[in-house]
Amino acid sequence: MGEKRKKSYVKVMFYVLLDIRNMSTLDSINSLGLRSRMSEINKLADAFHNLPDLIYSNQFDENLFWEQLKMICPNKVENYRRVFESALNA
Repeated sequence: MGEKRKKSYVKVMFYVLLDIRNMSTLDSINSLGLRSRMSEINKLADAFHNLPDLIYSNQFDENLFWEQLKMICPNKVENYRRVFESALNA
């Protein structure tokens, strides 16, 4: 995997961290319920916590990553894909 592709995945991770921050605000938690929101945040954290190590150790399966992400957060995966594609094409 090329360096630009790796950096594009790191950009997605930064975007997800901002997403998690926004999802953890009191207004957000009150509107969707604490248990539901925390579950969503935990799933995102699980999906991304090893990403930098995987992409820089050449043990990363891109297709599997996007498939798993689609199952974990189907309502957000397209946004993350757009962030990735935008960074890749910048």
